[in-house]
Amino acid sequence: MGFAVYGPDVSCVDISSGAVEPIRCNYEVNTTRFTGLGVNPEDGKVGVPSITQNLNTYDEYLDVLPYELYYILINNFNTNFDDEREPFMLTFTGNSVKANQKTALDCTLRDEFLGLDITACEGDPDIPLIALNSPAGPNFTNVAWTVDYDDDGVIDAPLGSGPSATEIAVSSPNSGRYYVAITTDEGTIIEDDILITYYGIPVLDRVETLNSNLSLDPDMNNIEVFVDGDGEYEYAINEGEFQDDAVFNDVPPGINTVVINDKNGCGTTEAIEFLVVGYPKFFTPNNDGANDTWNIKGIETLTDPVVFVFDRYGKLLAQLSTGTDWDGTLNGNLLPSSTYWFRLEYGEQENNIEVAKLTKAHFALKR
Repeated sequence: MGFAVYGPDVSCVDISSGAVEPIRCNYEVNTTRFTGLGVNPEDGKVGVPSITQNLNTYDEYLDVLPYELYYILINNFNTNFDDEREPFMLTFTGNSVKANQKTALDCTLRDEFLGLDITACEGDPDIPLIALNSPAGPNFTNVAWTVDYDDDGVIDAPLGSGPSATEIAVSSPNSGRYYVAITTDEGTIIEDDILITYYGIPVLDRVETLNSNLSLDPDMNNIEVFVDGDGEYEYAINEGEFQDDAVFNDVPPGINTVVINDKNGCGTTEAIEFLVVGYPKFFTPNNDGANDTWNIKGIETLTDPVVFVFDRYGKLLAQLSTGTDWDGTLNGNLLPSSTYWFRLEYGEQENNIEVAKLTKAHFALKR
């Protein structure tokens, strides 16, 4: 049994025509059960460049880069001259494989002549898809292209057909799964598909204050960043380090900034301002000097901020501005322990238009 390795990123047509040479190969015979690259695990023999009759079935190690595509040609006809193929098994070793054997290498046996799925950025050059890379080579009577833009199993549109439709170009930002069906000279159909996904500069959808932090301290706020899109992102707030988690703890009240980076290399946002309203989750107006009044923090930089306090029935109890607190009374009368609601209103200048902003939440009065 022997093998030949071609690559990186060569075409089946070039391999079958002999236009490219293998970068590793070995067809030697010895007494071990293994052939490959690197070190023979049975006799410990180190691979060397293939030399006829050297009785070493191993070639040298091959250094590869992420996303490179290689072809392995395996000659598994045995030496008994009975036209029966020998069974074989492929084994991959190395530090990258040991670290994560499930995702380090894509080593399935397949015939994907359109190539592996592609991740690209909006604005990148067109991506060519070539039918001539199929096992049929130039020996076909028709080529038909279609696309499923949503990758939901439903074909959305034909993209051309005919004996001359050997290539299409996929332009940004047309993400989708692209299909080709090739009718060979013998009348058989060869099919393949490829998923192409375009990503752009991230777009912030919203920032939410979470209820996971019930501390009395209004300076301790947990927030979560939401992005409009399904890419892979990392986040940084207030000029800090990037992190994969979109949740940040102990964020101060007031105006903060977030930067979102697309991990596919498709762009990074400018620093985007967002407001965190910090408020005590409860207060205790019992005149002991601790937590006797209530107000929210972080609104000092806003335009004309006003805080309205309501009871559970929606009755307005107090109207507060920056620097004023609520003591838990209405017209001088003590209000009972209960849950109370507040609404924050303020104006923010956006593109020369005053936009009213609203924030609603609740807190507890304890006596």
